[in-house]
Amino acid sequence: MEGVVEKLLELKADLHARLPSTGQTTLHVTAALGDLGVLRVLKAVGAELEATDIAGHTALHLACHAGHVKVVQELLEAGAIMDMDSASSPLELAAGCGTQSVEGKTGPPGSASSYSDIVKMLLEAKCALTPAALHAAAGAGAAVVVGILVQHGADVNSAGPTGSSPLLVALQKCNTPRTKDNLLGPQAEAARMLLKLGASPSTVRTDGVSALMLAAAIDDADLVETLVGAGAEVNLARGPQSSTCLVGSQTQEWKVIDQMLMRVEGASLSLPPGVLCPRMHPMERLSKARCHRRPHCDLCRKQELHNQPVYWTCWPCDHDLCIDCARVPPVVELRPGSGTEGLPELGEASRSSAFKTTAMDGWQPLHHAVVAGSVKSAKALMQAKADVLAGDAQGLTPLHWAAFLANGCVAELLAADADVTARDSEGRTSLELLPIESLRYAFESMKLDFKELCCHELRVTGSGPADGVYAVVRQDTKQAIPEPPARPPPPAPSAPATTEAEAATTEAEAEAPQPPETAPPPAGEEVGEEPPPAPLEQDSTSSSTPSRPRYHRVDGAPFIIKWDETNGWGLFQSVVPMAQEICVFKSSHDTLFCPADGWAPDERVQLEEKPDVRVEELPPYRWGTLLFKHTPAELRPPHLQEEVEKLPEIKATSAVSRILLPGMPPMQISLTGGAGGVDQRALQMVMQQMGEPSCPVS
Repeated sequence: MEGVVEKLLELKADLHARLPSTGQTTLHVTAALGDLGVLRVLKAVGAELEATDIAGHTALHLACHAGHVKVVQELLEAGAIMDMDSASSPLELAAGCGTQSVEGKTGPPGSASSYSDIVKMLLEAKCALTPAALHAAAGAGAAVVVGILVQHGADVNSAGPTGSSPLLVALQKCNTPRTKDNLLGPQAEAARMLLKLGASPSTVRTDGVSALMLAAAIDDADLVETLVGAGAEVNLARGPQSSTCLVGSQTQEWKVIDQMLMRVEGASLSLPPGVLCPRMHPMERLSKARCHRRPHCDLCRKQELHNQPVYWTCWPCDHDLCIDCARVPPVVELRPGSGTEGLPELGEASRSSAFKTTAMDGWQPLHHAVVAGSVKSAKALMQAKADVLAGDAQGLTPLHWAAFLANGCVAELLAADADVTARDSEGRTSLELLPIESLRYAFESMKLDFKELCCHELRVTGSGPADGVYAVVRQDTKQAIPEPPARPPPPAPSAPATTEAEAATTEAEAEAPQPPETAPPPAGEEVGEEPPPAPLEQDSTSSSTPSRPRYHRVDGAPFIIKWDETNGWGLFQSVVPMAQEICVFKSSHDTLFCPADGWAPDERVQLEEKPDVRVEELPPYRWGTLLFKHTPAELRPPHLQEEVEKLPEIKATSAVSRILLPGMPPMQISLTGGAGGVDQRALQMVMQQMGEPSCPVS
C-alpha cells in the first residue's frame, strides 16, 4: 500500500484533501485504519499532524479510539499534540476502549491490552488527566485501565459531566445477567476495582439513586455484599422524582413497552439496559415487525420466538434469547415532557391493569431488586437486614411489587416473613395485585393440598441432560415415538396356528385393562417388552379416575414425564431405534398430577453423585400458587375463583414430532406442535431428493 501512496503523491495527489462528510484528511483515515507504513510515508512528505476533522479530532484521536498502539507511538514520537479543543481527549477515547461513538463508529476494534498500553503511553507523555478519562474507563468496564488511571492520580470519587461518580457510571451500564452463565459484563468488575481502590459505597446520583440500588438491580449478590460490607445504606429511600416509570406485569406487555421505546421520545429502560451474549456482545431487542427471522432461544430451546412480543439477538454470534431468559426488567422510564399524547393506543394500553405507573419515590434497594427480578440480590439484601415491610410513596411493599410481577422474589420475601396482610394506599393486599393468569392452577392445587403440580408446563432442573421445560401433550393423540414401518398387526391367515396365537393374544388383552385403577397415559408400556407395542391412545372409558397428564420436552428432545404401572411417576428417555421409553428418574409419590418432590434416580441408573432433581411449575404459576397458599382465606377476594374460571382454556399441544431419516439416526427434523398443516407429500418429496426412502411423520 505504501507504494501506491508514493505513486499517487508523485502524480501530485492532494495531500490535504478532505472527505466532504467528515472533514477527515488522508492522515485521519490512515490512523483510523492503523496502517503504519502509509502513516510513515505521509509523515515524511509533511502531512499535518494537528489537522482536525469536523468533530475536532486529530489523527491521534482516531488512532487512540481504534486501539492502534504502534500508530499512536509513531504520532507521539512525531510530536502530535495531545490536548486539543475537542469533545473527547485522546486519553478519554483510549480509556473508553473505543466504546464512545466517533464519526458514528464504536469499538472496541482493539484488544483490552492495546488500550491499556495506549493509556500508559499518553500518561507518560504528560497528557492531561481529567475525570472524564476515569469515567470513560468505568463505563467501558476496563478494570485494568481504571487501576492505571488511579495509580497516576485520578480521583475515584470525582464527579463527571453528569454529576455521577465513576462507581455509579460503571453500575448503571451493567447488563442483565443470564440464567446459566450469569454474564454481567465487565462493568461489574470495574465497579469492584473502584471499591477496592477506595470508591465511596454511599455515593448517590442527583436523582437519589445509590450505588446499592443499581447493584441490586443487576442480580450480583457478591457486589451487593461488597457494598453493604463497605458501609452502603441498605434501607436508603429515594426522594421525589421528576420522571415516571411504567412497569409491565407480564411478558405479553413487552409489546407495549417495545412500542414506547421505539416511538416515544425520552423513553428508556430504567433498570439494567440490556443483555449480553456469551461472547459479551450487546444483544439487540427485536420483534416480528422489525425482523423476519424465525429463531429459537439458545438457552431454554423455546421455539418460534418471532411469535413473542420481543426477543433479543446477537447478530455476530447468531445467538437468540426469549423474554424469560433475557431477564430484562419490563420497566420504561419516561423523562419529563415525554408522553403518549400523540399515540392514543399506547396511552390506553398503559392505563390498563397490566401496567403500574410509579415515580419510584420511596423505593429502597430491595424495591429495585424485586422489580428487576434479581432474586440473588434480594436474598443478599434481606440477609443484610433490609426492611421487607417498607412501602414506597404508594404504600407498595416489595411483596406487592413481586406479586404484581409474579416473579421469583415472592418465595424469598415469604421466607423472610414479608407481611401478606399489608395493604397499599388503595387498600389492596399483595394477592390482589397478582395477575389473574398466575392463579390459574391455585384453586386446583389447594384441593390437592399444594403437593401436586397441576400446571400445563413444568421445569426440570438438577437432572443433567433432561433439564428443560416440559409441556403437557394432548391425550387423544398417539405419541411421537418413531416406529418401524411394519407396525400394523399381521393379517389373519387361515392357518390353525395363527388362530391359536390370536386367541392367546385376545385373552392377554382381556386381562390387561383390569389392574390399573387409573387410565394409563399413552405410550405407557413397560420398559424392555419385546416386541415393543404400539403407543397406546388415552383410554377414557376403562376407569372412572381422571387420566394422568403426560409431558414432553418443548424442544423435541427425547425426554418425557409420565405415569405408568411399573414405575409410577417417572422421567423417561425415549430410545428411538428400539421404540422404548427408559425410566431415568422416578418419584416415590403416587399422585394424580405430577408430584413436586420425591424424585430419585431409577435403581437401574448408576450415578457417582445423587442429583437433586427438582420438578416445578413454570412461572408465573409457581409464584401465584405460592402466594395464594400463604394468604389467609379471609383475605382472598371472593370473586377470585370466578375470575380464574373465566380464563380462556389453554390448549394442550400434540407431541413435538420428529422425522427420522433412515440410515442417519442423528439427523432429525423437529415439527413443534405435531405435523398438522405439513404437507406429507412435500416431506416425502424432500426425502426422495435426498436419496432416502420416505417415512411416516409421527
